[in-house]
Amino acid sequence: MIAQVRELGYVSLFAGIALPNKASVALHESVGFVALGVFRHAGYKHGCWYAVP
Repeated sequence: MIAQVRELGYVSLFAGIALPNKASVALHESVGFVALGVFRHAGYKHGCWYAVP
Protein backbone atom coordinates (compact mmCIF):
# COMPACT_ATOMS: atom_id res chain seq x y z
CA MET A 1 0.00 0.00 0.00
CA ILE A 2 2.86 2.41 0.74
CA ALA A 3 4.14 2.15 -2.85
CA GLN A 4 0.65 2.75 -4.26
CA VAL A 5 0.18 5.84 -2.08
CA ARG A 6 3.53 7.23 -3.25
CA GLU A 7 2.61 6.56 -6.89
CA LEU A 8 -0.53 8.64 -6.38
CA GLY A 9 1.64 11.56 -5.29
CA TYR A 10 0.82 11.58 -1.59
CA VAL A 11 3.58 12.55 0.82
CA SER A 12 1.96 11.42 4.08
CA LEU A 13 0.42 8.15 5.21
CA PHE A 14 -1.07 7.71 8.68
CA ALA A 15 -1.72 4.57 10.72
CA GLY A 16 -3.38 3.95 14.07
CA ILE A 17 -2.41 1.11 16.41
CA ALA A 18 -4.30 0.11 19.53
CA LEU A 19 -1.78 -0.02 22.38
CA PRO A 20 -0.18 -1.96 23.85
CA ASN A 21 1.02 -3.76 20.73
CA LYS A 22 4.83 -3.88 20.53
CA ALA A 23 4.84 -6.07 17.42
CA SER A 24 2.65 -3.69 15.41
CA VAL A 25 4.61 -0.65 16.56
CA ALA A 26 7.87 -2.37 15.52
CA LEU A 27 6.41 -3.33 12.13
CA HIS A 28 5.25 0.21 11.39
CA GLU A 29 8.54 1.73 12.53
CA SER A 30 10.47 -0.73 10.33
CA VAL A 31 8.80 0.72 7.21
CA GLY A 32 9.34 4.34 8.22
CA PHE A 33 6.37 5.37 10.33
CA VAL A 34 7.12 7.64 13.30
CA ALA A 35 4.97 8.34 16.34
CA LEU A 36 3.29 11.75 16.17
CA GLY A 37 0.96 11.57 19.14
CA VAL A 38 -1.38 9.37 21.13
CA PHE A 39 -5.16 9.40 21.49
CA ARG A 40 -5.57 8.30 25.10
CA HIS A 41 -8.65 6.25 26.00
CA ALA A 42 -9.64 6.02 22.34
CA GLY A 43 -11.15 2.55 22.57
CA TYR A 44 -12.77 0.37 25.22
CA LYS A 45 -12.58 -3.41 24.97
CA HIS A 46 -12.90 -6.25 27.48
CA GLY A 47 -13.10 -3.84 30.42
CA CYS A 48 -10.00 -1.81 29.50
CA TRP A 49 -9.38 1.51 27.83
CA TYR A 50 -6.81 1.53 25.02
CA ALA A 51 -4.65 4.29 23.58
CA VAL A 52 -4.13 4.76 19.83
CA PRO A 53 -0.98 6.50 18.57
